[in-house]
Amino acid sequence: MKMIPGALLLTFCLLTTSAHAHDTWVETNTQVVRQGDAVYVDLKLGNHGNGHRDFKLASKISLDKITLTTIAPDGTSTDLKPELVDTGYAPKEGYWSAKFVPDQAGLYLVAHTLDTLHHTTRAIKSGKTYFLSQRQGER
Repeated sequence: MKMIPGALLLTFCLLTTSAHAHDTWVETNTQVVRQGDAVYVDLKLGNHGNGHRDFKLASKISLDKITLTTIAPDGTSTDLKPELVDTGYAPKEGYWSAKFVPDQAGLYLVAHTLDTLHHTTRAIKSGKTYFLSQRQGER
């Protein structure tokens, strides 16, 4: 039996480790909403599909080590984690979604972080998206 060179074995191990990685991201159902109307914030887990043109859902992320907040135009933040609802029918199907009603006009930031261990490496991922809240009657 021949011995596999150390560099080749290390490369193989690194490739198999990265093959199991997934990306998290946040989406809103709209980028413009009127003040007082609801916006839905979705937290998803998956991989690139179709040559990186879109994402394919892979599973549902555990909520243990995540944050999901909105930051209002005046700088106040709202924790959306307690509002998250499971959209899947099976345990690892679907994604998380939270309803949020902006009370101010202006640009909102939706921020998500994930702090977890992947095998022996600490991974800190983050994602963000924005939506604009307009006063009632504005277009």
